[in-house]
Amino acid sequence: MNREFMMQVAESLKNATREKYKYDEAKLFSLSAAGQNSLTQTLKQYVIKHGTSDLENILLGKLDFEGSRLQAVATEKLEEDLKERRILGSEELKDVSVFSTNFLIKEFREGFLRSGHTKDLDGICGFLGIDKSMVKMINSPVGKMFGKFFK
Repeated sequence: MNREFMMQVAESLKNATREKYKYDEAKLFSLSAAGQNSLTQTLKQYVIKHGTSDLENILLGKLDFEGSRLQAVATEKLEEDLKERRILGSEELKDVSVFSTNFLIKEFREGFLRSGHTKDLDGICGFLGIDKSMVKMINSPVGKMFGKFFK
């Protein structure tokens, strides 16, 4: 994926979080580092276990992220990771986790739509920088069976 795009998204999230929650730079840095790692790992695990159809449909606007299984998994995992690292108080965890995951998916979706990539699986693979044959393997019955072994 375009590293410049990723840096812009990270900076946008930091600015939005700073504005909404009034956190200082040290807390924003810790939150950003933990959040990037958590969400990246969650997306990888989600795709391995469930395939790419939810992510594809969200990026293509066929499925609303809010209320989706992907949102529930990503928000829960981010909340767990932030709690484990003791970055936020317990009263803030849920709100910050929901805000962050919703913000990031919105940014990714808008970035994909502006990217000039075709609005199909080929375009999504190009935008994310992943091999389409790998996606087909993950989405195959064997790939899905294998994915069930991952937590």
